[in-house]
Amino acid sequence: MGQIISIMGKAANPATVSGGTGNYGNPFQFGLPDGIFLVTNGYAIPSTQDVTKAFLISKVKDGTIIPLLDAYNFEPINEDDVLETSNTGVNSLARKGLTSLKFTFKKGVEFEKAMEALLSYGNFDVWIIDKAGNFLGVDIQGAFGGFTGGLVLPKAKMWNDGSVSEGKSIEVQLTQPGEFKQMTWIEADRLDFFAPTEIDGINNAKLSFATALAQVPPANLDTTVNIGVFANDGVTPVTGLATGDFRSNTHAVSAVVEDGAGYYTLTVAAIATADEVTIEIYDVAGSVATVNVADILFSGSISATAIA
Repeated sequence: MGQIISIMGKAANPATVSGGTGNYGNPFQFGLPDGIFLVTNGYAIPSTQDVTKAFLISKVKDGTIIPLLDAYNFEPINEDDVLETSNTGVNSLARKGLTSLKFTFKKGVEFEKAMEALLSYGNFDVWIIDKAGNFLGVDIQGAFGGFTGGLVLPKAKMWNDGSVSEGKSIEVQLTQPGEFKQMTWIEADRLDFFAPTEIDGINNAKLSFATALAQVPPANLDTTVNIGVFANDGVTPVTGLATGDFRSNTHAVSAVVEDGAGYYTLTVAAIATADEVTIEIYDVAGSVATVNVADILFSGSISATAIA
């Protein structure tokens, strides 16, 4: 493991015609794409940064990276180059054709809802990840950047019709064909993890005002609130949260005690009748509305009006 400048592939000099066409030294080959990382436009891993699992998870946590991995199907869409032809039959290149990457996922309704929120233009650059865990990107003066993305287009839902299961595709256009001159890579065996299986997105957690025995809405004069925290299925408990993993913009949280699988008691500033009590999962130290529990990221919130 080393700094990004020492582990990413060396791009051939784009100013030379013949450089880079040799085969000495087992040249790297990129495999079947597994998916992409959407990267905040303009972000590149600095040349001195160690690319560890913890580092990438931290960038997912703060919203810099959105992983869309483990695709069911991949389809490249390559536009033909646009040529102008003279009346003597001579071709002139008007512009290079653009490439779009289309990935289909079979991950359920919650994932599909999240994909809909990604509709945008120019917000993201793109790292491409293959099934072996290799990264493909762009060398930006020794930093590892992404291909410039244009339209990110979530496609219409694919319905289960008895012969095809439900799913959803997303299409991302790469808008700068000249960047392929600076294409570079990070090989999986230079990393301390296997990206397609170990780097996941942020999971929505379902919060409730409850103990394991009953619903317990916030009430007048309460200085504690009971919170249940479960994964999106409503059954799998989220355990291991502690003081510093919850925040309230309405009633400051001073302590957190785990009462059992998925249930917590939070000590809060005194509540009064009709107060709006809002609790959210929040990394207080990192000032981000996502927490990391054993390398699984969660976010979520709940709000209710206090009763008399």
